[in-house]
Amino acid sequence: MFVELGEIVNVVGLKGELKLLISGNFEERILRSDFLKLKRKGGGIEPVKYRKHRPKGGTLVVQLAGVDDRNAAEELVGGRLGFLAADYEDPLFPRGDSLAAFAYLDCEVVTAAGEKIGQVVDVLTLPANWVLQVAADDQSGDPREILIPVIDDVILEVDREAGRIVIEALPGLLDPAEES
Repeated sequence: MFVELGEIVNVVGLKGELKLLISGNFEERILRSDFLKLKRKGGGIEPVKYRKHRPKGGTLVVQLAGVDDRNAAEELVGGRLGFLAADYEDPLFPRGDSLAAFAYLDCEVVTAAGEKIGQVVDVLTLPANWVLQVAADDQSGDPREILIPVIDDVILEVDREAGRIVIEALPGLLDPAEES
């Protein structure tokens, strides 16, 4: 699986700089690492080397090795910078103190009491904290969405190997009508 750090949305100037719209998985240390990959618009994935970057509004302007002019940069528009999920387990991968957002995807969510809640389908990377978007079935069998904040009071355990997240079901978390 390819994990996107950002989408190349445009070219900046004449020297091969790329405008990168960053995603929720963005980590600067990965951009600077040997694990950085380019997924071309057509789907091919290849290693790339980072040179430098600078912020520009809500985006980054990125320079990659070997992309030295506007023509070379234009060929990359629509592509994505990122890394392979399998590389995340490499001991040399530049991980931070907490899990990357993609690591929660497809995990089953259960309560500390063992009640199955559903499966993580997306991770919303909000300013205050991340939020797991969980697809769950209610008692009638109808699908519903539950939002679970990624905070210490709620997330008790993440077992990536088993694909399971154990949560503390605080009052109102699973059923908004529930009184606290």
